[in-house]
Amino acid sequence: YWAVARDPSENIGRDPINGSRSFFVRDITPPIISNVSVSSINQTSAVITWVTNELSSSLTKYGTSSGVYINQKNGTANVTTHSVSLFELTPSTRYYFVVNSTDAFNNTAQSGENSFTTSNDTTSPTLFVYHNPSYLTIGNNVTIIANASDDVRLSSIIIFIDYVNVKNCSSSPCI
Repeated sequence: YWAVARDPSENIGRDPINGSRSFFVRDITPPIISNVSVSSINQTSAVITWVTNELSSSLTKYGTSSGVYINQKNGTANVTTHSVSLFELTPSTRYYFVVNSTDAFNNTAQSGENSFTTSNDTTSPTLFVYHNPSYLTIGNNVTIIANASDDVRLSSIIIFIDYVNVKNCSSSPCI
């Protein structure tokens, strides 16, 4: 903007900057969140997507109790089409979530609560057990080694000798 001043004699006074000035209008309106959806749900992951009417950040807050979001995951900032991938979820579990978007002027919007349930884990762990040395003689010590893997997550490996639990491991290999 710019301005001039005139007196009755038509003398003109000009702004000493001799040009235009500008001012900043602050945006106080948060983004509008719409089309919240969940896709690609499996045993341990899901993808949350939504749309906003202006460039903004992507944040998903989630947990296993309604209204309690103890986890959060950020996505891409300065976008209108948002996508956040959640990993390391527990199979057969209902998750509750809200999405948040914040614009460049720090106006934040939050969606209503949504939920989804991860799928069941139906695959058994794979286990390979062997001992070292490979031959046994009376009086020698033997090391039992158990290697295991699972398509989701391994909880434990337990080694038994004569039905007695002699070793409990939380990861593979269990020696």
